[in-house]
Amino acid sequence: GNINDNRSLHTSLSASWEINDKTNMFATYTDTTVKPSFSGDSLLSNWSPIYANSFAVGLTTQSQFTHGDRLGIAFGQPLRVRKSNVNVTLPVGRDLSGNVLQETRRVDMVPTGRQIDIQLAYSLKIGSQSEIASFATLSLHPGHNQSADPESAVGLKWMRKF
Repeated sequence: GNINDNRSLHTSLSASWEINDKTNMFATYTDTTVKPSFSGDSLLSNWSPIYANSFAVGLTTQSQFTHGDRLGIAFGQPLRVRKSNVNVTLPVGRDLSGNVLQETRRVDMVPTGRQIDIQLAYSLKIGSQSEIASFATLSLHPGHNQSADPESAVGLKWMRKF
């Protein structure tokens, strides 16, 4: 189908608190509402408004192991639908004349799980022009799928100023 006149609204709230001269705590929350509008033939129709949200909280600190290094930990949920329904029309067979038979069902779009990401990051300045940074992430119920096994990732990057 065609996407016409979709409407969306999102609001984000973020805050940071200085605990001491080396440590900060942060939090962010985003809430979004989307009213999809489709016209023409489509597998999906009659969408209810989509309500979704995301959040993160964390702690960062400086100069823990050496002067100028940064260490942080964060917990958060990526954007997740918390309420929505849609009609799904799928082929279910053919009649004797070869016509495709279709069936429409109302489907809840809320995922079965809630993905929570835990990330640990560290960066270190190397001289006046280079920095090396690393992170490790663990995702519980990735894809907001209750039955999904945890996933992990690590990364390393080197930055150089010219």
